[in-house]
Amino acid sequence: MTDLLCAPPPVASPDPGAVSRDLMELVLKPYLPDCRYMKGAFARCVDTAAPSLVLEADFRIPSSCYIDSTGHFNAVESNICVNQMSYLLFAWFVQEPRRHAFSPTVGAFDLSTFRQKQLPNMWILSLQTSFRKAINAHHFRGRLEWTGSRRLASLLLLNMSFEFSDDARGRAAGSVQFAVT
Repeated sequence: MTDLLCAPPPVASPDPGAVSRDLMELVLKPYLPDCRYMKGAFARCVDTAAPSLVLEADFRIPSSCYIDSTGHFNAVESNICVNQMSYLLFAWFVQEPRRHAFSPTVGAFDLSTFRQKQLPNMWILSLQTSFRKAINAHHFRGRLEWTGSRRLASLLLLNMSFEFSDDARGRAAGSVQFAVT
């Protein structure tokens, strides 16, 4: 069933699931160098009763880009990290033709179109985050799951859930709806 719902691109990666450094650099290019928090990522298709796409990433925030250190990962940094993961998962999906349940809704989209639309035509419509226990911003992990997509007039709406964690059991989780025009 995986072949029908999430066939991989025709070219095999040397590290299955690893997102290429080139793709990460393309996605993070609009961010100021000190705000490129995502350091590495893996993406995969999940073939369950409700197919989804998952991105798992490593993050490091050596210092806040807008305030003196709070000593922990905070809501503004969470928003930036969710944005980076959302952009990367979408770019990973469109970089190569993939057969997936989301493909008909997304339609024709490639990396060139992604770059043209990344800042002016892709944004967070809604974001909800719950912080369960403080997370060490110096090293933590994030997970984003793209769970659904639909069209509403000219808008492509992407529904996603996310979570962040660290080695000391710090945890935050939430949901985001991303829009593309």
